[in-house]
Amino acid sequence: MQKFPRLGIDTAPSGIPAWRTLPAHYLITAQDRALPPATQHELAARMGAETAEWPTGHGPMYSRPKDLAHYLDTIARNQATNDKR
Repeated sequence: MQKFPRLGIDTAPSGIPAWRTLPAHYLITAQDRALPPATQHELAARMGAETAEWPTGHGPMYSRPKDLAHYLDTIARNQATNDKR
């Protein structure tokens, strides 16, 4: 039987999640068959995330790479603008 080395990552506390102190965004993929949209909505709500919903599957980075790049760029630019205030 193969045994995996213990790295300690399963027992070490990870600290406060960034989404608790930073603005959070969640892209809901409405045609996702790996993570149901209802679950995605629930996760986004728990994070207090601003959401966008696209009619795409689990991998928008493959199906809509330019749209995703624009979406992420817009978030980053808006955050940069807000940080300057």
